[in-house]
Amino acid sequence: MWNDIFTLAYREVLILTKIKIRILGLFFNALIWLVAMGFGLSPLISISGVSYFAFLVPAMIEINLLFPSFFGASTLITDRQFGFLKEMLVAPIPRRTLVLGKALGLSFYATASAAISSFISCGTAM
Repeated sequence: MWNDIFTLAYREVLILTKIKIRILGLFFNALIWLVAMGFGLSPLISISGVSYFAFLVPAMIEINLLFPSFFGASTLITDRQFGFLKEMLVAPIPRRTLVLGKALGLSFYATASAAISSFISCGTAM
């Protein structure tokens, strides 16, 4: 069962990283949030005792953590359109394996996205 879960998770990661512009989009999404919102609005907004940039970074990381979950829904729709989902449903594996494999792959991708935005925000804060 674990081998099936890891195989499906690996497939999800391969699908989501296959399009290189999507990875660049994660990088530039974090960068645009930091530049436009963090540095652009920082002189205009004051929060008592905390800089606006420090206030914005956790929210930006959360946005970059949730954004890849939308890609997961698109891979599910694509799997359904091309018949892969139907083939997996008739495979001799439990259905929870499908759910866990997809969730593990998407959570790995979302965690990598949040790590990228964390590194960008730590790099620009110094």
